[in-house]
Order: sequence, then C-alpha cells, then structure tokens
Amino acid sequence: MMNIDNLLNRAIQLHRQGALSESREIYEQILAELPTHAKVLNLLGATYIQTGEHQKGLPFIEKALLVKPDFPEACNNRGIILKGLGRYEEAISCYQNALVLNPNYALAYYNLGVVQEELKCHEEALASYQRALAIKPDYVDAHINLGNLLKDARQLNEAATSYRHALRLRPDNADVHTSLGFVLMLQNRLDEAEASLRKALTLNPKDANTFFTLGNILKNTGRADEAHEMFRCAQQLRPLLTQPGKKREADFSVLLLGSPIVACTPVEYLVGRAGYDSHFLALLPDVTYDIGFLRAKADVVINMISDADDRQDVLLLAQDIADQLGRPTVNHPRLVMGTDREAIAARLAGIARCRIPKTMRFSAQDLSGEKGRKCMEGFAMPLLIRCAGMHGGEDFEKIDDVGAIDSFVSHHPDADIYVIEYVDYRSADGYFRKYRMLCVDGEILPYHLAIHDHWMVHHFRTDMANQEWMRKEEEAFLKHPYRIFTKAHMNALQEMASIIGLDYFGIDCSLDREGNIVVFEANASMVIHDESDAMFAYKNPYVRKIKEAFDTMLSRLAQSR
Repeated sequence: MMNIDNLLNRAIQLHRQGALSESREIYEQILAELPTHAKVLNLLGATYIQTGEHQKGLPFIEKALLVKPDFPEACNNRGIILKGLGRYEEAISCYQNALVLNPNYALAYYNLGVVQEELKCHEEALASYQRALAIKPDYVDAHINLGNLLKDARQLNEAATSYRHALRLRPDNADVHTSLGFVLMLQNRLDEAEASLRKALTLNPKDANTFFTLGNILKNTGRADEAHEMFRCAQQLRPLLTQPGKKREADFSVLLLGSPIVACTPVEYLVGRAGYDSHFLALLPDVTYDIGFLRAKADVVINMISDADDRQDVLLLAQDIADQLGRPTVNHPRLVMGTDREAIAARLAGIARCRIPKTMRFSAQDLSGEKGRKCMEGFAMPLLIRCAGMHGGEDFEKIDDVGAIDSFVSHHPDADIYVIEYVDYRSADGYFRKYRMLCVDGEILPYHLAIHDHWMVHHFRTDMANQEWMRKEEEAFLKHPYRIFTKAHMNALQEMASIIGLDYFGIDCSLDREGNIVVFEANASMVIHDESDAMFAYKNPYVRKIKEAFDTMLSRLAQSR
C-alpha cells in the first residue's frame, strides 16, 4: 500500500504541474489494482475536465460517487462536466449537493454562480459569488465575476471595489485593469480610467478592447489625434469590437457604424443586455474596409454618427458603406445629414402648436465687426449663441448686446457658430422645464423632465436630487405624458417625427405660456441611460420601454431582410 501512496503522490504532483497525460497514466495504473479507489477515480475524471473532454471524464466521476456518495469534490466535478455538456439544471443540483456535504466549499459556490449567470439568474449568481468570498476572501476569480455582474447591473461603485480587490491579489491581470478602467469611465472618473487602461496596455499591448475604450476616453477629453491613433490600433488588432448577445444563440447580428472623430448616438444602454450580437466599427477616413466581411456581420446596420454639424466627410463615408452593405439601416447617414440645427429649424417651421426658434449658422469671420451686425438683422436681443457641433451646454451663451457677440467670436475664431432666437419659456412659477421625448420607430416615448431656475437646463445641472417636488413632477410626467402634452401636441410631435425621418432620435422641448411646444433641438445625439441612483429609480420602467421599443425595431428590421 505504501507503493500506491507513493504513486498517488507522484500523480498528484504531475497533475498540479499540468502534465495531464503522465498523471493520467499513473491514475489508470492505480485503478488497475484498486478499481474502486474513489479519490483516484475523481482525479482521473478531473484530468478530462481540464482538457475539455467532459464526456470521457463523466464515467469516472460517476463511479467515484457510486463508491463514495458523500464526496463533495466529486459532486462539484460532476457539476462542472454537466455544465460543459449543457445540462445546466443537473449541474446546479450537483453543486448544491456538494454544498450540503460541505457548506464551506467556496469552489462549489463559485461554480454555482457561473451556471446561474449563464442562466441569467443574476441575483442568485451575485449571492453565490458573495458566499464564495465570505468563505475565501482571496478568491480572485470570484471577485472578478462579482465585479462583472455588478458592472452589468450598473452598481458601479461596488463593481470598482470588486475589481480593486482582484487587482490587490493579482496586480498583473490586464483584463481586470481594463474592466476597472471601463467602470471608471462610466463614472466619469476619466483620469483614473485612463491610468487603469494604460496599465492594462503595458501588461497586454494586443488587446483591442482596451485600445477602443481608451480611445473613447481620449475622444471625450478632446484629444482627437490620440483617440484616432487608439482606434487605429484597435482596428489593426481586431477590425470589429464585438459585444455578444445575452442569449446562448443570438437572434441576429447588428453592425454599428461609429467614429472617433464626430459625435455619435450613445448606444451603450440601448444595445446592452440584448438578445443579438453587436459589432462596432470605428470609421476612420483613411482606412479601407472589407464590405464582404462587414456584410456577414450585419443583419441590421445602426448608423451611430449623429452630428450633422461636423465632419460631413465622415457621414459621407458612413453613407457609402451603408449603401454598399445593402442592409436595413437605422438612421441612415443620408437622413442624418438633414438634422443640423439650422436645417431642423427650417424644416419644422409652420407646424401647428409649435414655436421653432429662428436659427442660423455663420462662420466666426462672418459674425465679426460690421459684417456681424448685418447678420444680426432679424434677430432681437437677448439671443443665444453656440459653437456648432457642441452639446451639453459647452460653448453656449445667452447674450444681451451686440458687443457680446464679438467677445464670443474672439474666443472661437475658427468655429462655425449658431445664432438662435431666445424664447422665454419660463412656467408661471418661474421655473424652466425641459422635456425630453424619444422617437423610436415612429413611437413617441417620454424620457425625462428637467426643472431648473436657469434658462440653460440639463438634468445634471438641476437641483432635482434635493427637491422632492421636482422628482414627483418628473415621475408624474413619465407616467402620464398626455396630461402635459395634449392630443394636439402629440400630433405635432408625430408630424415632427415624420418630417425628420430618423428611426431613432430625441426631441428636447418645452411649453411656452401660450401652450405652444418650443423645440430646442431634435437629433440622435441625446444620451439615455437607466438610473443606478435609488432616488431616480422611478425613471427606469420608462427608460426600459425605450430600449424595448428599440429592440423590437431591430428585430422587425432583421426579419425584413
């Protein structure tokens, strides 16, 4: 028996070193003499798990359990094999049996979480990973998987904490640095995100996903040339960035056309947690694209290039590719070209129950000096002035005299500039209200109401987090938009949607004292997202309706091929 013990110790040592063939030979040698040795049967089965030969390993594991039914390691290994064979429910039973036999079996909790995650039982998976970590706090893979689940659930602070725990234990894990960088980017902690992503690239300079995410950060911080280089590196490593669908077999495949150079439709929420595969292409003007390769990925094309005020050459490139692909296209670039602020103001003029502020675009040179005075004919003070292609209130001012125009132009001498009629849209209580509607496949859906004591209204600028009455008013609008926007108003919004022609876009608007809709902008560049802050969680059912409508539209287009 001493000889058997020596052989077994030698086999286990080889097994741990990864010499699976050699260890397997010794296990088989032992079993030839002791065919009911449960531990050896389990270890032999485990070698087949490691080589992915699940069907070959199953008889050995099952025989081990016949010999020793109270064998938690064998229960766990049987679960791994059954999961590998796609028998998920049976795998869960095996892990649960292992945990009955050994309630402190961290690996079984981890494996249970993996299967629950595969089955989309995210709350159960979360609990399983947390139980594994309560037993084994240094369980790196459990920290990583927990972080991934928390990230998908938009619990960003908690996700970052999980990734940081993993990195303290395994600081050279490039993938975790990338995941942490992505979460920090979502939190708008861009300096930290950039540092994390650059660390990832020092560890793995061939990860296209990291280059792509870093490119987005550089783009958002105004470093267009650096962003361009990051996207180029990503494309060289991997022509498409793929986000698999959340189903074992995707319903269809979507190709998304974006660019690091211009503003794009924010689609992270829209195409996340979907039943289809998403393939992202970052268009660069000096790159040649394989249309046949792209067409194979595109049951539906989504054009994300949404800003008609900047870089028409990129829109023309996207139009050329969309036309060559010949697939159903959401927001075809040809339609986006007619959505700059000046064009929208002209196209929507004359709609009943609407007040469309006069809007004209000029070069900075045209607005300078006496030439600028002539441009101002037809405008009354005060008026609004903003740089073309800017969003979120950047480079945007209300001015009360002609001299302020010269000052604005002097700060933006190379820009194209919009001059916009100012409409005082204050409500009777003195507050400014801006409503955002999303038009999806012809359906008008409410997204949010922002209430502010200043004319420049963005949800993030308001004091709504501290004002319960404002949040209650927003929730009431989301629940019953027709109490604010009458049937005549909704007819006007539908007419706008028909004129604009895009499959997906947003309308920011208000109501003036006479009850007319005041349209601030209508385009596909508007951000939508769900809310992780419990204070604003009342918005989430209405945000989900927008996503559901978007997914339904894509499904319809995919079936129309």
